[in-house]
Amino acid sequence: KYYVMGPEHGDHTGGNSVFPPSTIFISHPTAKASLERQANAPNRVANAPKIVVPTETVSDKRVLTMGKTEIQILNLGRAHTGSDLVVYLPKEKVLFMSEVYFHRLFPALRSGYPSEWIEAVKKAEKMDVNYYAGAHGFIDDAATMKANLAAYRKAHEALYAEVKRLYKPGGN
Repeated sequence: KYYVMGPEHGDHTGGNSVFPPSTIFISHPTAKASLERQANAPNRVANAPKIVVPTETVSDKRVLTMGKTEIQILNLGRAHTGSDLVVYLPKEKVLFMSEVYFHRLFPALRSGYPSEWIEAVKKAEKMDVNYYAGAHGFIDDAATMKANLAAYRKAHEALYAEVKRLYKPGGN
């Protein structure tokens, strides 16, 4: 019934056109705007796969209930993209972090927001979660996923601190 789009990157949206037409696609407003630009680009190839533009957006938080399951769609802040959404199942204590968490992979920072990414991970770590899952990387047991999330954040913090230390405005 619902499909929550984490980022608007093609590796996460390229197959969306195969979902039933009744599917409600939910994204962050930034992702929706990006997908609209892509879908309406004047240089878009005529026979390119259809780009599905989300029908609904979530800027901060939305709660869905399906049966007895509460599903929270959250924006913990900008991380890998400016449109990262996560999905939290509070009863099950599961947090699907999309591209906010890459398990055992170092993420591409090209389109990221490093300092905000660190803060988004910190918010996730403060939540009542037993199992953290990311959109990229490997799947492990809950304890390993949680421990690696802390290591992941620390790696981001170390890299960010080093870049700030080495950065010299106007330098080469």
